[in-house]
Amino acid sequence: MIFSRKEQRRQTVEENFEAREKRTDEDQLALLDVRLGKSQGAQKERTRLAAKIEKRKNEELSNKVKKRKKRDKDPEN
Repeated sequence: MIFSRKEQRRQTVEENFEAREKRTDEDQLALLDVRLGKSQGAQKERTRLAAKIEKRKNEELSNKVKKRKKRDKDPEN
């Protein structure tokens, strides 16, 4: 089947989007390093990804602390 250039681009965009959805933020940073070089280019994307990673780590730490406090307060354990 013959695709127009516009249809080919749309298909490529969809494939790239699906591939990105499967990658973690850490994987995306690593891919940027491979494609562009360590800390080279895509500075806004790198900053956004680093902020998301840091926020997730802080939330995980906060949840652990909350669970620990709850466990310490519970006299049955």
